[in-house]
Amino acid sequence: MPRTSTPRDVFLIADTRMQQVFAPAVENAFAGARLHCTKTFDGGERKAELVRAVDLALIEVVRAEKSVEPIPRFGAQFPDVPVIAISTDVDRRSVGAALKAGVVGYIAKATARSVIVAALNFVAAGGIYVPPEVCVEGDERSDERETLADQLTERKRDVLRLLLKGRSNSRIAAELSITEGTVKQHIHSIYKTIGVSSRAELMARAAQGRIRRDGSPITLDV
Repeated sequence: MPRTSTPRDVFLIADTRMQQVFAPAVENAFAGARLHCTKTFDGGERKAELVRAVDLALIEVVRAEKSVEPIPRFGAQFPDVPVIAISTDVDRRSVGAALKAGVVGYIAKATARSVIVAALNFVAAGGIYVPPEVCVEGDERSDERETLADQLTERKRDVLRLLLKGRSNSRIAAELSITEGTVKQHIHSIYKTIGVSSRAELMARAAQGRIRRDGSPITLDV
């Protein structure tokens, strides 16, 4: 999905309280950007059609999985526009559903503004952001159980850890002192082992606990 590191037209589709949290963060993240706010998805679509220049969209979602249904619709209308889900909820099911629907970021309302600004810039630069807590291991006994990650070599697990942290191929290559070509080979093998075809899908699996065979969430220390 094409990204722009300097969005000029940002759409914020959320209720008034959510707008009060995210509008200032968007203005801090992208100086001079035009922010278009609406309270409803239909209103956002109509305004986007009139503006005809959408660089980034923030769309409010709630816990129920059905709440992400408008996201694919927006993606079909604006296929090159990265979408960030914003919500009061932070749980693996909600984050996973949003990632499956096509978002490239999920930011909670309770997130500190400085972190929101950093997350917005990270996504605009091509990264995929999810709240770190959705990947925290909650079951200490899971270390004793076999995981899909156990099928990977130590080097591939190193690459997987960095993928889950949102690192780019070039950054992974630099941190592991290997070539980008080798990184791509490792990523292809990781995707094949885990059964995904993209970074977004990998993040969704991790957030939903679908990388571990026992269904527990994966950690950043796989």
